[in-house]
Amino acid sequence: NFLFPLFNDAPYFEWPSTWMGWLLFLVWVGALLYILWNDRLWQKRPQKWLGYLGAVAAAVVASFLLGWQLPSWEALAFPERPVDPNGAVLLLFAAVPWFWAAGMYGTLWSAVLAFLSGLIIGLWNRHSIFFPLELAVAGALLGGFLRQRYRTPFYRFVRHPLGSALLFSALYPIVFIVDTVVLPNADLATNLNYALSNLPSAWAAMAGMLLIGGIVAEAWTIGKLPGWGARPPWEPSPAERSLGLRFFYTMTVILVALVGLVIAGNWMFAERSARRSLRERMGGVVEIATRRVPFFLETGQSLLLEWAQDERLWNDTGADIRQVLETDMHSIPFFTELALVNWDGATIAAFPDAGYDLSTAPLEESMAVELALQGVAIQSYPVAGAGDEDSAEVVFVAALQAEEGDEPRGALIGRTVLSVNPLMEPVLSAFEDIRALGGGAYLLDENNDVLYSTIPSLAMSVYEQPLSPDFGEVIAPDGTRRLLMTGTAEGRPWKVVVWVPLRLSQELALQTAGPLAAMMFLFAVVMALILRVMLRLVTSSLRTLGEEAEYIASGNLERPLQAGGVDEVGQLRQSFEEMRQSLKARLDELNRLLLVSQGVASTLEIEEAMLPVLNAAIEDGASAARIVLLSSLLPGFDREISVIPNAFGVGESSDTYAYLDLQILELTRRQKTISLTNPGRLTLLRFPPDARIPGSLLAFALYYESTYYGVMWVAHDEPHVFSQDEKRFFETLAGQASLAASNARLFRHSEVERQRLAAILDSTPDPVLVTDHKNRLLLVNPVARRVLDLADDSLSGVPIERVLHQPELVSLLRSSALEKQSAEAALPDGRVYLAIASPIRMDEALLGRVCVLRDVTHFKELDALKTEFVSTVSHDLRSPLTLMRGYTTMLEMVGNLNEQQIAYIRKISKGIESMSRLVNNLLDLGRIEAGVGLMIEKVPAQEIVDNVIEGLQLRAEHKQIDLRVQLPKEPLPIIEADRALLQQALHNLVENAIKYTQPGGWVEVQVSLQPESLLFTVSDNGIGIAPVDQARLFERFYRVARRGHIQERGTGLGLAIVKSIAERHGGRVWVKSQLGEGSTFYLLVPLKQDETARPFADS
Repeated sequence: NFLFPLFNDAPYFEWPSTWMGWLLFLVWVGALLYILWNDRLWQKRPQKWLGYLGAVAAAVVASFLLGWQLPSWEALAFPERPVDPNGAVLLLFAAVPWFWAAGMYGTLWSAVLAFLSGLIIGLWNRHSIFFPLELAVAGALLGGFLRQRYRTPFYRFVRHPLGSALLFSALYPIVFIVDTVVLPNADLATNLNYALSNLPSAWAAMAGMLLIGGIVAEAWTIGKLPGWGARPPWEPSPAERSLGLRFFYTMTVILVALVGLVIAGNWMFAERSARRSLRERMGGVVEIATRRVPFFLETGQSLLLEWAQDERLWNDTGADIRQVLETDMHSIPFFTELALVNWDGATIAAFPDAGYDLSTAPLEESMAVELALQGVAIQSYPVAGAGDEDSAEVVFVAALQAEEGDEPRGALIGRTVLSVNPLMEPVLSAFEDIRALGGGAYLLDENNDVLYSTIPSLAMSVYEQPLSPDFGEVIAPDGTRRLLMTGTAEGRPWKVVVWVPLRLSQELALQTAGPLAAMMFLFAVVMALILRVMLRLVTSSLRTLGEEAEYIASGNLERPLQAGGVDEVGQLRQSFEEMRQSLKARLDELNRLLLVSQGVASTLEIEEAMLPVLNAAIEDGASAARIVLLSSLLPGFDREISVIPNAFGVGESSDTYAYLDLQILELTRRQKTISLTNPGRLTLLRFPPDARIPGSLLAFALYYESTYYGVMWVAHDEPHVFSQDEKRFFETLAGQASLAASNARLFRHSEVERQRLAAILDSTPDPVLVTDHKNRLLLVNPVARRVLDLADDSLSGVPIERVLHQPELVSLLRSSALEKQSAEAALPDGRVYLAIASPIRMDEALLGRVCVLRDVTHFKELDALKTEFVSTVSHDLRSPLTLMRGYTTMLEMVGNLNEQQIAYIRKISKGIESMSRLVNNLLDLGRIEAGVGLMIEKVPAQEIVDNVIEGLQLRAEHKQIDLRVQLPKEPLPIIEADRALLQQALHNLVENAIKYTQPGGWVEVQVSLQPESLLFTVSDNGIGIAPVDQARLFERFYRVARRGHIQERGTGLGLAIVKSIAERHGGRVWVKSQLGEGSTFYLLVPLKQDETARPFADS
């Protein structure tokens, strides 16, 4: 049911009534205070108190309103409080405020809101004084979980609100059972039964409230609410900082889980066994009762039928008949009263009550007598007993008949009380055993009337409690849970009902499982303590080793480790000591190698570089250390004339053993390492008669990048066995010596090459500049200083912008292109230089540029004269060509010509057309190169393409060439260009493609829009162009010598005009071609022209 608001119950708290309850209360308070104190570092004081007060109000409202009344699920009432139990109330949003406070401010502030919410819910619904403390501890833990910054998986999981809600929900059943068991003042079994019956409702309410709060807070986490939760950097958790804690936590969790599983399994087994035992015991009672009741009824009927056949009852007088009845009743103790009535119901005799009157008898008895007088032989009915009886009576009625079928003369009535009947004694004893267990038993007739009960007051009352079909649990009217078993008498409609309280099953289970649970709990505690102590012993040794490792890490290798035991920790200590000694030796070795490398790197003089190597070699006790180099490897020197000596040595016996230099040098050419312990006994070396022989010798060949430089060897006066560490150290020293020799050699080589390069640069007549990758000058030859008017002071490392004053030259040197480039630069004295810049590359990386300047002033003058001459000749040729074209066309008009004459005239006309085209191309090229401005206008690109295709379509069809156009889907833009020149450039490219494509081929024109420009592409499948010709293809008058078998004549100016037009528009033209596969020409033109071309358009 939906509650709005939560005021359906009276507000009160159930307080602990035992010392264990108060102890648990103090434990809850202590845990809360400990968490608040321990997590004080994660707390944050609210910056805006109004917001927190709003959360307080929200917590109060959410704890009163919007509740969902859950079913009780057969929950029991509080012990000794016979009231109908209600299910717990699920407050939908009660946890949301303290989830918000936990994520925003931490433990204290969320604990306050959770405690407030717990007070309200506890007063009006849960009524447990522990409930506010449960929520307060949960709120405090939640604040710590959401604001901690530990990085392990567990802490990452609980840092999510939904993860913490799941964890709290999983642990709450244990908390609820412990709190509920110690709260009532009843026996343990009753309290446990009460706790388990109320667990489903309480757990569902708590889990639902936590999960709703967790889901809402998880949305805040995903949405990164400002100020919410913890922020990086993440920290190691306590378990990460301590091996002992990590192992202890892990083993404790495993131990608790195992102990919990054992206790839970033992409890389940014990409870099942206890329930099975009770079922067997109750089944025995039911079986006794169901078998005894038919025997009881049959015995009564048999006795009464037998006595009804006694003839004395028919013929004697009343006094005699009473004597017969007394005799019969005393003969067999079954009935408590006998009476005989005649055919009209009048009493003839009765014993022991002589005043028996049928009219005052119970209705069932009167009806039975009437049926007997009608011929029913025997009947039995249960009737209510007398006022002082604690059970029902059973009335037996038999008809008095001489023979079966005769008219009844009367009826014999027998009464017996169930509680005193000897045949019912086993049943009543079994019922008393059940009552002794705290249960009860009922004997019911076919109408569910209680014939006998262990509670005397219930005799002949109607049994209204539920009946289980065989065996099961039922809820008693007082709210307790019972185990109930029913049975039906064989052949009779009487029922037997036996019940015992369910707590009896739990008491038996506790008696069985309790000691084992206590032992397991004690075992877990003892094992945890032992584990903690043992881990402390291990971690203390490891901590000591850690301190020693810190000493080693800090460089303090002089402090030896104390010897320990022989166990694993002792072995680890011994390994640390060996590591310390090894590290000390290695550090000493590294220090010596450091001095050697510093000495080698500090100089390029061979003798100074070898001295630290030799000094390090004799520090281990060697009497001589020598290095012998091949002098032929030093540039500029040979074996006969050597300024630098080729042998160096130190040590007191160095000069003594110098006679072995050449022999060892020759040996190491064939063998890189030579180790001799007693060389005097070997024939490997030759010793002069009076020479001193070393006791041991170790030599290493000096190799660097497969180049043999010489040998380094050491000698001892006494026999000495070289260890592997010594050999490794000397091999490293030999490597340093090889490096020093290589550096000296390279230095001399580079010095010689530098001098040669300086001589070349000084003697070259062209200016030369060298720059680095940052566009700084590295080298300038004297001619460049003079031509560019550079100062004589040092220019190395100066940016080119501060030194050079020619923009063209600066732009050329600053280019990032990886190919060779050139530019013309005009100097103030009027001379023009062609600057050619070549990149200096290494692994595709640009390291700098070398720029050579050549004086092209004279060539420029010649070119100007040539251009002027060509222009003059072109203008002078126009008039004769026009005159010749006119007369040629008039020849056909003045008379008839034969075919040969017509052929000659056509050849003359074709030659005139070719000459006219050449003249026009020369004039156009001259106009473009003369700097005449472009006639800039806005031209539709589509119109340019259409005009060119339309003008050349007929020629392509005549040559059987497929001329096609491919345009983009979107409309072509309008560009700023010189209409005539741009159309001429595209016309020349398409005309060339048609000219050099074989019949049956294709030519395709494509137009594509590029960023800020338009790209015209002309492709064909013609004969192609060789790579060697592509470099000069756009030069004037250059024609490819052989282009397959096609004989096409041309001026060699078409592509040069295209290049000039492209450059005048700020664009460019290039080609990609392969022989036999065709060519593709690209013309890139900007969409808009800069302002430099516009004045010419207006002029």
